Amino acid sequence: MRKILIGIVVLLLALVAAAFFGPRFIPADSLKAEISEQVRAATGRELIIDGDLSFTLLPAPGVTVSGVRVSNIEGAQAADMLQLGAAQIVVALGPLITGTVEIERVVLVEPVLELEQLADGTDNWTFAPSETAAAADTGDGGGAIASSGRAASIQLNDLVVRDGTVVFRNPAITERIDGINASFGAASLLGPFRAEGDLVVRGMAARVNAAIGELEFEQAIPVSVSGGVGESELSFSGLLSGFPNQPRVAGELEGKTDNLANLVAAVSGEALPGGLAASPLAIKGDLEADTGAVALNNLSLAVAGINATGAANAALGETPEIDLILNVGQLDLDKVLADFQSGVRKASGAPARAGGAPAGGQKTGPTGSSTAAAPEAAFALPTSLDATIETKIDALLYRGGVVRQAALIAQLADGELTISQLTAQLPGSADVSLFGFVTARDGLAAFGGQGEANADDLRGLLTWLGADVSAVPLDRLRKLALTAKLDGVPEQLNITEIDLGIDGSRIRGGVAVALRERLGLGIGLSIDKLNIDAYLPEVAGAPAPAGAAPPATRQPRSGRIATPPGQGGLAFLGGFDSVLQLKAGALTYRGKSIQGLNIDGTLAA
Repeated sequence: MRKILIGIVVLLLALVAAAFFGPRFIPADSLKAEISEQVRAATGRELIIDGDLSFTLLPAPGVTVSGVRVSNIEGAQAADMLQLGAAQIVVALGPLITGTVEIERVVLVEPVLELEQLADGTDNWTFAPSETAAAADTGDGGGAIASSGRAASIQLNDLVVRDGTVVFRNPAITERIDGINASFGAASLLGPFRAEGDLVVRGMAARVNAAIGELEFEQAIPVSVSGGVGESELSFSGLLSGFPNQPRVAGELEGKTDNLANLVAAVSGEALPGGLAASPLAIKGDLEADTGAVALNNLSLAVAGINATGAANAALGETPEIDLILNVGQLDLDKVLADFQSGVRKASGAPARAGGAPAGGQKTGPTGSSTAAAPEAAFALPTSLDATIETKIDALLYRGGVVRQAALIAQLADGELTISQLTAQLPGSADVSLFGFVTARDGLAAFGGQGEANADDLRGLLTWLGADVSAVPLDRLRKLALTAKLDGVPEQLNITEIDLGIDGSRIRGGVAVALRERLGLGIGLSIDKLNIDAYLPEVAGAPAPAGAAPPATRQPRSGRIATPPGQGGLAFLGGFDSVLQLKAGALTYRGKSIQGLNIDGTLAA
């Protein structure tokens, strides 16, 4: 930072000296060479003035120059780091006579600043002054600044930028800020500083307003920054301390937007689903940051009707580390999904089909003609980022029921996502848990892990999930205990080592599911014992098995008469292919006992 300031000061002082002494005694060409030499000594870069250089002495010393260029480093894409269409500097005459440089006004017309970082880490904003200039710039940074009377005796009242451009490049990205129209001021090179202006980011109008107090060695310095992009606002108010050796800031950060989709588009260039297009966002927290880490504590977040609290921390090392904790008291997922579907329908201009899929199954162009789907990029998790997320939802309203204590703990490291905890308490006195790993496998997202579920009221759980179990006798579907291993990619799921207990029966084995247009199932299960009769509804007039309770003890439900075996439709069998291997130690059906049942068959179109 000090080297950048030195370069700017040398350039300004050289132009001021030229304005005061140059008009009568120094030819313009000689003065151009002298200014270039001073800048080269301070920064190690070439300054070239292609245009005119003119001076005024009264009523105030000033210089006007056009066609200014500052060279870039070797290997940079742009030949020049800085280009200026024109510049004007006006200096107050009275203070100059007493030895104080008070620059009344600097106007930079159409400046273009190219900031670039090369693949080897070299950047073009680090200057390399000549040996003479470097020798004059030794010692403690804070002491040098504090002991320099020149820093405090140079005042910049107003620096105006008209139609400026800043470009940042590295091997991964190129970002551009255009239409910069701003005003800057500094009571001295040590501040206080102010800045305000407008600019264009990713095609969206933005605004910035900032104020920084006077830079004092190891003192608390007030900082205030606010700005916005489109409908979004962001502000920070706090203190800067530890200047200049270990600078750190602490204060309150607050932001809000009325349209989350527009903000995401401005920041990342990506579009959000239509259901989130008009969602508001509000964030507030205590920000602490230094050169190696950023922390946002006492975080409160509200987005799309969801209110959360927590904290976020980031360590900015060679491999950044991010930790995020979010806690939600209550989330009405039914409402969120309804709002999302409504937004999708509005965005598409047509009612969505069940599941939210557009009719037809093909993507269409602006005129409705079908277009081929773009090839999907290979799935990969970042290897240069470590992250941990912990989130908990106390009460999640879904399908008219309440899911309690839903919790997730996941870690991203070395290109692998570890889900160490995913748990929830479901209706039906049930609880589920899952842990495992998400990795990239042949360009696809892959999951491998183990799940567990237990329920003391299986009937209540199935009813909440939408299954009609009213025909099953009330003394059945009581308890469930399940463990299984899962492994799969988007088009294939394997469930192995199944150990399922339902009421008094135990089922073991595995299931393979091929998720394609025509579902494919591979089922290999063994059951120790199952009383099928106990799960079938009573049929009016049917004889009761020997030893069963009198018919009066089991009444038909709401007049419903079950369909006798053999009369049900089998049309659903045409929707999938299946390979079935089923073994049963003992089955009871229609009062008959079946021992050692072994079924091995195939169902195909």
